Amino acid sequence: MNKIKNLSRIKKSLIVLFADSVIALIALTISFLVQGQQIIIFYQPFGIYISLIVIFSIILSARLFNIHKIVLRGFSLNQVFLLFIYSIGNSTFLILFIILYLQSPIYTDLFFNAEIVINDYLTNIIIFTALFFVGSLFIRLLYINFLSKDYLTLNLERKKIVIFGAGNAGIQLLRSFDNEKSKSFICFIDDNPNLRNTVISGVKVLSRKDFEKFISVNKADEIWVAIPSLSIIKLEEIVSYLSNFSDKILSLPEINNLRFNSSFKSRLSEANINNFLGRDEIRIKEDIYQQCYKNKSILITGAGGSIGSELSFQIIKLEPKTIILFELNELALYNIERKIKSLDEAKSVNIISCLGSINDVNRIKSILQNYSIQVILHAAAYKHVSLVEENIVEGFKNNVIGTFNLISSVKDSDVERFVLVSSDKAVRPTNIMGATKRLAEIITQHTASKIENLNFSIVRFGNVIGSSGSVIPLFISQINGGGPVTVTDPNMTRYFMAIPEAAKLILIAGSYGKKAEIFLLDMGKPIKIIDLAKNMIFLSGNKIKSESSQNEGIEIKIINKMPGEKIEEELLIDGKIKNTGHKKVMVLDESRSIDFPLEQALNDIEKAIASQDENIIKVLLNDHLKDYKPTE
Repeated sequence: MNKIKNLSRIKKSLIVLFADSVIALIALTISFLVQGQQIIIFYQPFGIYISLIVIFSIILSARLFNIHKIVLRGFSLNQVFLLFIYSIGNSTFLILFIILYLQSPIYTDLFFNAEIVINDYLTNIIIFTALFFVGSLFIRLLYINFLSKDYLTLNLERKKIVIFGAGNAGIQLLRSFDNEKSKSFICFIDDNPNLRNTVISGVKVLSRKDFEKFISVNKADEIWVAIPSLSIIKLEEIVSYLSNFSDKILSLPEINNLRFNSSFKSRLSEANINNFLGRDEIRIKEDIYQQCYKNKSILITGAGGSIGSELSFQIIKLEPKTIILFELNELALYNIERKIKSLDEAKSVNIISCLGSINDVNRIKSILQNYSIQVILHAAAYKHVSLVEENIVEGFKNNVIGTFNLISSVKDSDVERFVLVSSDKAVRPTNIMGATKRLAEIITQHTASKIENLNFSIVRFGNVIGSSGSVIPLFISQINGGGPVTVTDPNMTRYFMAIPEAAKLILIAGSYGKKAEIFLLDMGKPIKIIDLAKNMIFLSGNKIKSESSQNEGIEIKIINKMPGEKIEEELLIDGKIKNTGHKKVMVLDESRSIDFPLEQALNDIEKAIASQDENIIKVLLNDHLKDYKPTE
C-alpha cells in the first residue's frame, strides 16, 4: 500500500476510477439479485455493451463533477455530498446511455426496450445508485483509515495523541499533521455537548466523561490543547485535568501571537510564558493615563532593562513629545533604541539615547536641563537578590544613592512628575535588595514632603514574568537543559504579573500620585513556586521525573533557601488600602510617619562607599531600619 500512496495524482485517480467501475458493475448485479430478476450483464454481447456503458458513465460523471481531483487524505463532509451527486449523475448517464443503446442499430434483441428500462427497472436504478454511493464512499474511507494513516504498516512506534478542542484550531491542527507517519490521533476531547460522539476526519470527539472511560483502556503519549482563545485561568484548569492522563501536554499560544504565514504545526509549542500563571493579565485602557504623558518630555532610567524597555514601548503609544532613554549598559541601550525606532508610533516622537549612570549627578542635571524633562520614570536598579546580597556596597550605591541623586536634581528643573518603581521586597525586607528599595521609597516620600508643585508616586509590585530578576527565565533555561529545575523551598510563594501589566500600573501610578503615595495592583493570589515549576514542565511538553521513572522527565530539586529569601512576600507594611479610579489599582493609606534618620543614613552610606566597608551599612540597617529582618 505504500507503493500506491507514493504514486502520482493521475495514477491514483485512475485506480480510484477503476475501483468505482468495479463497484458500479457489482452494484448493478446486486440490484438485479435483490429484485429476483435475470442479471442482464450476463447476456452477451449485451453484457459487454452494458459494462462499457457503465464505465463510460463513471468517467463522464467523474470529469463533470471533478471527482478525480478530490484529495483523499483531506476527505470531508462537503466531499461526501459531492460524491453523492456524482453517484446520482452516474445513474442518470447510465439510464440515458442504455436508452440510446436500445434505440441504436447495434441492439436487435426485442427483450428490452426504453419503456421497460424506465418502468420495470426503476427500483434497480435506485438500488444501484445507493449501492454505488455506499461502495465508492467505503473505498475512499478505506484509503483514509488504512493507507493514509498507515494502519497496515508495521510502524508500531507512532505516538498516540489526543487533541483537547474540536473547534477550528483543533481541526486545522489535526489536518496539518496528515502526512506524519509518526503520529496517530486517537480522539478529540471537547466540552461542547453538540460535538459529542461526532467524527472529524476519522477522529471521534469525546466528552470528558467518555474520554476518562476511553483512556482507562488506551494510552495517550501526548495531549495537545488546541483552543488559542483560552484564558490563562481556564488553561491552567485544563492542564491540571489533563495531567492525570498524560505526562506530556502541549499548548497552542494565544491567538494574538499566531503568525498568519506559519503553519499550525509550527505553532504547537511550549506554552507562552504568560500561560504559566494562574491568573489572567489585567487589561488597562490607555486613555486612563494618556493625558499625563501626551506631548511631554519623558526620562526613563534603566531604559534597557525589562521594566524600563516595556515602559518605553507603552509610552511611545501615548504621543509624547520626547523620550529620553537613559541606560548604563551600552548594548542594552542600543537594543532598546533600535526596537523603539522601528515602531510606527516613533515617527512622530523625538527619541534620544543617553548613556550614563544615575550616580553621575552632573550627567543627570545636564539631561534634565537640556531636554526640559517633565516626567521621570525611575526604573534603574539592581534587582537580583543574591547578587545584591553579595555586593552590598554597590547595591546601596546604585539603588539608594542613585535614587537620591536623581530625585535631588529635580528641584531646579521642569519636572512635574516623578515615579519610583519599587518592589514587594521593600515590605519588611529580609534581604539587602529589599532594604535598598525600602530606602528608595523613604527618600521619595521625604522629598515629596519638602517640594510643592511636583507629583510623586511609588508603585510596588511582585515578580514580573520574564524580567531579569524573575525565576521564570531560570526555569526555562533549566528545562531546556534537561533539568533539574531548582526550587529553594516547597512552600515558597510569590506574586507574579506580566511585564505590560506592570508597566501600565506604573503609568497609572504616575497619573494618580501626588505626595509619594504607594500604589498596589490587585495581583490575585500568590503562586507556589513548586506549582509554577510543575506547570512550566508540563506546558513545555516534558514529564516530571519521579522515583518510579528514574530515567524519564525533568527533575524538580529542592535546594536550600538562599540568603535573604522570604517564604512569602508582602505588599504593604501598615495601613489600609483605598480604592482609586481603577478597580485593579489601590493606594496605601499608611497612618504612621516615617521614623528614619535619612540624612545620617545617606552620610553613612557615602562613607561605606568610600571605604568599601559593608559593615557600616549593616549597622545602619540594624539600628535604624526597624522593618529590616535579615534571614540566616
